[in-house]
Amino acid sequence: MNEADSRRSFSGAANLRLTAGVAVLCLLAVGLTVLYVRGLSGSWEPVQWSRGSGVGAPIERAKLANGGTWLVWVDATFLICAYDLENMGSVTCLDPGPCMAASPVGIVDGSLIALRTLERKGALGRIAGGWRRLFSSPGRVSARSAPEAPPGSRTTRLEKIDLDTGRVLAMREGFSAEGAEAESDLTDFEVGSAGISPDNRYLAWWKAREISGTDPLAATVVERFDLVSLESGFGNLLSKEISTGGSFSVRTSLLGEIGKPFWGTDRSCFFISFLGAGSLVPVDCQRAAVLAAVPLSDIHSQMLERNPHLIYGPEGFCFPLETTGQDGCFAFWARQQDSLHFFRFNSRFEIEEETTFDIEGFRMENPVWLERSFRFLLEDPNRRRLVAYSMEEQGANYYPLPPDWEEGFEIVGEDSRGALVGTNGQLFMRVVPGGAEWETIEMY
Repeated sequence: MNEADSRRSFSGAANLRLTAGVAVLCLLAVGLTVLYVRGLSGSWEPVQWSRGSGVGAPIERAKLANGGTWLVWVDATFLICAYDLENMGSVTCLDPGPCMAASPVGIVDGSLIALRTLERKGALGRIAGGWRRLFSSPGRVSARSAPEAPPGSRTTRLEKIDLDTGRVLAMREGFSAEGAEAESDLTDFEVGSAGISPDNRYLAWWKAREISGTDPLAATVVERFDLVSLESGFGNLLSKEISTGGSFSVRTSLLGEIGKPFWGTDRSCFFISFLGAGSLVPVDCQRAAVLAAVPLSDIHSQMLERNPHLIYGPEGFCFPLETTGQDGCFAFWARQQDSLHFFRFNSRFEIEEETTFDIEGFRMENPVWLERSFRFLLEDPNRRRLVAYSMEEQGANYYPLPPDWEEGFEIVGEDSRGALVGTNGQLFMRVVPGGAEWETIEMY
């Protein structure tokens, strides 16, 4: 081989190595881009669900949506699943990807409405998250466990997701936390509570966070209430912030219902706020306005004037049937040792009547308000049954105690046919009023 041939051979080999290097770099860039995009967690991934596969179990929280026609739940790995009880078929599950929290709100027009809290990461963090999401089984992404290091920032989003594809159709930002604030634990208050109006036109979203002052004992609670239109994505109708001391002046168990939207009609809702050391705040959806708040202490005073023997303050808030023809009518309930009391208020926040039930021997640890039939569900341990009282009708509905009742069986609500639905953490079951036993809801 002469010198010219040697140079050509060497040049060809060098070009080949250069081409191979460029190809490797291109593949690496494409791979990193794919991982980066997956790490953004913009979309949810549809997951095949099948009984016994381990996907979707155990059940953490469940709720009935759309008047009891849809059953939605979140499992221990943040998979959110939905099942149409009116058209029984397959279970639809969506994987929210690496996130700090995920919670279903309901179903609107065949799409899932959910809350999701995400860590905001840099490029390397997103690539690492994409790697975990790509090579982890759906619903088992390790990033869902507690992070090894506190996040630098996080944000909660309200999202509307296509059930078939997982594509996010609409999104609205909630509270964000940065730096030292993000290192604190994520609370249910920060994520908030959202509720959909009965006609699926409006969505109310309440959330709150604590802001520390210069004095450690002078922290301020900032509550934010958003009202959005579901007919135009998440079109903003109202945003209201309230700064309070975060305290309650009334001895009550209503603290567990802070911020939960209660819908009285298609156009009006209420939420309980820390405002004024505890207040009921009405919202008019058509006017997109927050109306004058009513202190819970005033509500309690009226209840005591009506019944001076009450020991406890108001313990629950609900809406009776609208057969009275009075718009905005609502009720608070309270109890004595052996009696249950409902106080009906009119739209001017004046007591109109009191209804009393004898509950001697009943257990009050886990009472349930059944929103569909406007009944109050209690346990009668002496007869091993559940009893549902109505403020509007004489008599009560009776149900047998479900299996696993003593092991934490949870009552979810009523389906569209009036059957009581519950879960033992693995299966969903239901029973009709007066039924002899609970039956498993078959899902495929």
